[in-house]
Amino acid sequence: MAVGWKDAQALAEREGLAVMLVGPKGETWKSKALQALK
Repeated sequence: MAVGWKDAQALAEREGLAVMLVGPKGETWKSKALQALK
C-alpha cells in the first residue's frame, strides 16, 4: 500500500499502530504506540 509520508504517520497514530516508518530521505519516525512499548 503506497501512501504519503504524512498520511502514513497520521494513520499509524489514529489506529494506535506500533510502527517505525522510513521516509524518502532515509529519516525514521516511530509512532507513539511503538515508543510506549519500551
